[in-house]
Amino acid sequence: MKTIENNNDYDTVMNQQKPVLLDFYADWCGPCQSLLPTVEKLSKEYEGKV
Repeated sequence: MKTIENNNDYDTVMNQQKPVLLDFYADWCGPCQSLLPTVEKLSKEYEGKV
């Protein structure tokens, strides 16, 4: 899982040949916090593939 902090990070990720799951997250967002464990699990499961 990577954190995108600027336009260059975004461009680097989007120009890869692999599929991308882009999740917009905010610390104050309840649904975001609820979904984070699932996103982290998928990140480990699909590491190197997505």
